[in-house]
Amino acid sequence: MANKLRKEIIGPCTGVRFELRRVKIADYMREMNDLPFSLAPGTVEELDKLKDTIEKLPKEKLDELNARSMRLFLGKGIVRMQYPNEDWQAPNIWLEDDADCPDGFVTIADFGSDADLISVEIAEFSFNLQGVKALTGFFQRKESVDPAPRGEEIRTEAVEPAAA
Repeated sequence: MANKLRKEIIGPCTGVRFELRRVKIADYMREMNDLPFSLAPGTVEELDKLKDTIEKLPKEKLDELNARSMRLFLGKGIVRMQYPNEDWQAPNIWLEDDADCPDGFVTIADFGSDADLISVEIAEFSFNLQGVKALTGFFQRKESVDPAPRGEEIRTEAVEPAAA
């Protein structure tokens, strides 16, 4: 596949091939609206607050957020899928209650452990965690960074603090 905006993976448990696309961070933040997010990139204090908030969540709430996150990533991040020895097809993933799943659809439970692995893969592909780490380093160490393969270097002295 030549398209760099898409990614192919094979589910290690099911052997199904998936074509993935990125999920917008705005969609993710809307879905996770119970968590306090700051849009300021690389703000270590905000990340620490978020970590503390997540660690204090009751198990049931954390399970609910994980399920919502998985539904979002699988529902928006899978473009098409290919079962072994078959042609590519639309994913037709049923994101609601398994008991109500119509014919021709698969449930998240049908993916088994692949569901977790694929949703993490989509998250990493969507949010370019390497880029987030570079920005965090920039704000923490006050070093210049190259934000993109052919991007211009950003110097810390060129960044103006936001007006209060």
